[in-house]
Amino acid sequence: MFLAELLVHYLQLFYKNEFLLSNFMSLEKAIKHGKEKRKKYYGSKAFDYSCRNHGTCKWCEGNRTYKNKKREQASKLDLA
Repeated sequence: MFLAELLVHYLQLFYKNEFLLSNFMSLEKAIKHGKEKRKKYYGSKAFDYSCRNHGTCKWCEGNRTYKNKKREQASKLDLA
């Protein structure tokens, strides 16, 4: 609990934004009362943080940028 209080104090000092603080406090309240409903990570996302959305692992990055690579290849063929 001390860490949460320290984080709230840090946010109060540097952000001074009521919206951010209220959202943070509602998350803390949900966790405290067991109402937190976050979806679990499955597959490689569960153990490798770089494999999550917009990640940098080679496999996911290749899947995400596949269409861009194909477009580049097609434009090179059109120019040649």
